[in-house]
Amino acid sequence: MLEVWAALVKASLYGALLSAAGAPLAVLSLRPSAALADYAMRVMRVGAIAAIALSVAAAALLFMRLGGAFDQPTFSAVFSSGPGAALALQIAGAALLLAPADEDLSGHLWRMTGALTMTASVVFNGHAAALSPTAGLVAMVHVTAASWWVGSLWILRRTCVDADRDEMVRLVLRFSSRAVFIVAGLIVAGVVLIIALIDFSISPWLTDYVRTLALKLAFVALVLLLAAHNKFQLTPRLPGEVARLRRSINVELMAIACVLITTAVLTTYFAPEP
Repeated sequence: MLEVWAALVKASLYGALLSAAGAPLAVLSLRPSAALADYAMRVMRVGAIAAIALSVAAAALLFMRLGGAFDQPTFSAVFSSGPGAALALQIAGAALLLAPADEDLSGHLWRMTGALTMTASVVFNGHAAALSPTAGLVAMVHVTAASWWVGSLWILRRTCVDADRDEMVRLVLRFSSRAVFIVAGLIVAGVVLIIALIDFSISPWLTDYVRTLALKLAFVALVLLLAAHNKFQLTPRLPGEVARLRRSINVELMAIACVLITTAVLTTYFAPEP
């Protein structure tokens, strides 16, 4: 039962982290109106608060899964190891995002520092981090790109409701032009991680890890198909297709949630090697 709770908390933490870190990154690159930027900052603050609470909950669950003994080995395994470093970075990054900051270059740099501090947590914890520091850095690139994507989707979803048509079209086109490169980087980093984590010479398709990974990749493919549909079918028809674009973004966010849930199951129950 603890493993089930651990997976649920991890999935929620992933979503909070991506939203908190992604909102300021999206604002910096998309340059939305003041009203939309204020909305993004609310997403950031809610995500940061949730990330702090969920990080603490994840540490408590790890403590209980290790036996719950109040002794040096257990405390070291939780706080003086990779999970402890990740916990510290997640909380520190979230705290930076919650701190007051001006709406100028220094404020943007402050929030970017907080966002990257949060995404840097994967350098120290997870399957990639256990493999090598280089793999951990690749995972950070992957997570940072995913954060930007999620943060941008929150802004675009709001744009379809509140912004005027010219603002909406401008932001969607700006997102589309940047997404080509950032999503490409996300995909390349993901492929590199898969190649590094899986030994394809030992019948990997028989392992639970790879079967779960295949399910995750199916959800990723769905997200990419939705993104392609938005770019090539709906974006050229804006602002006439604003309602359909909002519905498509909602489905895309739900598909991303499925990716995060399968990732949490993957990292909680299975290891790359059989």
